[in-house]
Amino acid sequence: MDHYVLDAGGLIAYFRRETRYQLVQIRLEMAQHRRETLWMHTVNLCEVYYDAYRQRGKTVADQLLRDVNRLPIRFVRTISRPHTEGNGTTKGSRTYFFSRCFRSCSC
Repeated sequence: MDHYVLDAGGLIAYFRRETRYQLVQIRLEMAQHRRETLWMHTVNLCEVYYDAYRQRGKTVADQLLRDVNRLPIRFVRTISRPHTEGNGTTKGSRTYFFSRCFRSCSC
């Protein structure tokens, strides 16, 4: 079985239906049928959450997380989901560099 790592940009493109989102869609379909394994780190998920929060608000960002939970992606969770959401919200409401939001993280 092949393994792939999905980054924030790929998942954002998938949800926005941006150019080449079909490549991510194919990987998701293959993972759904257990022909491939997709991996993503929760820091990347935080960036996806932040992007949705910044562009469309908290309600949409929260729904996006629920949608992601239904996808066949295995998450590397070296930080907690509440920490992920908190950092995404912090970044969405301030002008920090994204990496600065994780300064207090004990990864």
